[in-house]
Amino acid sequence: MFASFEGWNHLPFLPNQFNPPSDSVSRAQYVLNRCWIEIDNIVKRLDKLREEHPDADLNNIFISTNGPAEWLEELKKRLWEKGWQTVITSQDLELSWQEQGVDNAVGKLSFTPV
Repeated sequence: MFASFEGWNHLPFLPNQFNPPSDSVSRAQYVLNRCWIEIDNIVKRLDKLREEHPDADLNNIFISTNGPAEWLEELKKRLWEKGWQTVITSQDLELSWQEQGVDNAVGKLSFTPV
């Protein structure tokens, strides 16, 4: 059994609402597809976002993740190749113990694109 998503996925004005199927097998696959997305699918989603919002200045991205370092480096590389100027992940943040509870909102960044 999977818990419901919280926070951002409950805001009705945002895209990609969390609407899983009711049967457990389909629900498990739905959650897995949303939580561990392949790099190609991430790049495609971001390309589509840029297409849908051509007037927006979409050049910087923050990715909240617990993914392995090798996977993150490949993702960053692919996004830089697509023209994203700044690609920062939650793994790039250097946080004090006080900041760790709100790691998606604050952080001291030590990040240098390659």
